[in-house]
Amino acid sequence: MINFNSFLLYTGVALLTLLLSTPGYSQEIHSQPEHFCATPPERDERLNYYQQNLGNYRFLTDDTQFIPLKIHILGRNDGTGYTSRTMVEEAFCKMNEAFQQTGIQFFIKGEINYINNTEWYSHSSFGPGSEMILTNNVPGALNSYIVDVAAGACGYYSPATDGVVLANNCLDPANHTWAHEIGHQLTLPHTFFGWEGTTYEPDEPTPERIWFRGGWVDVEKMDGSNCREAADGFCDTAPDYLSFRWGCSANNPLGIFLTDPLGETERVNGANIMSYSSGPCRHDFSEEQTQAMRMNILLDRPDLVDQTIEYGPVAPEVNIIHPTQDDIVQYDDAYLKWESVPNATYYRVQVSALPIFTNLLVDEVVQDTFMQLPQLILENEHLVRIKPLSEFQPCNDFSERRAFIASELSNTELFPGTDFKMKVVNPASLNRGVDIELKGLEESDLRSVRIHLSDINGRLVSQLESQQFTGNKVHFETGRLAAGIYVVTLITESGGSISERVILQ
Repeated sequence: MINFNSFLLYTGVALLTLLLSTPGYSQEIHSQPEHFCATPPERDERLNYYQQNLGNYRFLTDDTQFIPLKIHILGRNDGTGYTSRTMVEEAFCKMNEAFQQTGIQFFIKGEINYINNTEWYSHSSFGPGSEMILTNNVPGALNSYIVDVAAGACGYYSPATDGVVLANNCLDPANHTWAHEIGHQLTLPHTFFGWEGTTYEPDEPTPERIWFRGGWVDVEKMDGSNCREAADGFCDTAPDYLSFRWGCSANNPLGIFLTDPLGETERVNGANIMSYSSGPCRHDFSEEQTQAMRMNILLDRPDLVDQTIEYGPVAPEVNIIHPTQDDIVQYDDAYLKWESVPNATYYRVQVSALPIFTNLLVDEVVQDTFMQLPQLILENEHLVRIKPLSEFQPCNDFSERRAFIASELSNTELFPGTDFKMKVVNPASLNRGVDIELKGLEESDLRSVRIHLSDINGRLVSQLESQQFTGNKVHFETGRLAAGIYVVTLITESGGSISERVILQ
């Protein structure tokens, strides 16, 4: 039996939604939203055209389309409440994984935009959300907003303002909330389109049509005879009459038996991302849904497509050049250097003075392959690990850990009674050369030393005698050298020496 009271209530809420518009967000723990998806149940007119012409657009390229996506994370007016970047990135990667089958892949456009606005951050109606989207949407990209309360739902797409809004407590990758809402943004309706606000009653006869948003909608039949006119209009999505959340497992996406208007029965299939089945069993889009979304991008959103952009996978392995395993480094002048990883555009670097990575001394995101470290804990073992990332792949595994010791490497035994220390500016520039400072020495001490610059294989490339020093400053010209790792070695008259590596770039 169709529950028309619930339908009228739903319609009233939807109309209020359209009049008021969009949502906001919060970091506090809230109960699961009352509704899974608050996207207005409207059929996009462009979708009718796509479905009527699916066969005419088979020539569309099968190449992966890389689409920019701008992420906005909301907080309160005082800057508190942000959802963690890691959680957002993991949800983004899961969403991209869901779209991989479609040949559509997203990359994060620019820096994540953090917005402080309590009203937008936690909104129970659509008005503040629409204002948020209209104010902050970045052109040339799809826009997604992470909020605390998203109009009482896990998420929604606002057609009037073209923005996706997601509640932070529904970002669990198993939910596929993000992929579901972007499906709406690219014109896909629910698989149960027409049943929104109406409860399917398996014990009652299923009607030929149901009243929906001021008109009659055909109920899809199991034999597919009216698949193009009924429900979502796709012939390769199974009939679905369930407009409420229902459970299934990753290994079995089938739910209750549905009976169509002709009396045919079949178990509802919850594998499609545009259904309302519980997260674990939703995992794909159909071929026709894929075609429609690609047509939307290539025909109606061509400004999003840049054929020159192509991202590749980023492997987690990182070759750390310095320090080497169990190396001893100067506690107040240590640095990290690693080889660039193919397709990586930035790196997350963590350094810990504990066996586990807690209370981190360093937790930074850098674009370079070099980092000067802050003062380390003297005579303590430290661990470093690096995660290579890109705008396309903002989540990855960390590299294997590298251990090193922080110590005092002044080598005062070379000059007893002094506080001698050799400081090499790292990294050095090919254009500016290598600069060295000899601290704690008198002029008489300086006259007894010379300094060599060698390549990593020990071949001497340059040397300076004390008379070529400028006070306690030493400078090597390097314009004719190649970029790489070199070794600075100070040698005394007695044959004592101290060496330090320098990165020339």
